[in-house]
Amino acid sequence: MRQGCKLIGIIAGVLSCLCLLAVTLAAAESPEGLVVARVEVAGNVTLTRAEVLSVVRTRPGQVFSETLATEDAERIAKLAAVQSA
Repeated sequence: MRQGCKLIGIIAGVLSCLCLLAVTLAAAESPEGLVVARVEVAGNVTLTRAEVLSVVRTRPGQVFSETLATEDAERIAKLAAVQSA
């Protein structure tokens, strides 16, 4: 149960970071189409920053894509599952 909570925390932290990456989110209904300012890793307990970023394809300077952010979160979840097994 504790490992599951850590995994949820990791995924939630990464998703919140990915959603906050686009510039001026408050001005837009959706971050889709805005430019990613930076990628930050937060809430990682069992994974290093490098491990998380190794599977994240969203990059600074790219146009934000909810699809890519979702795929990034899925790749991180798979990595975290391997680490906790």
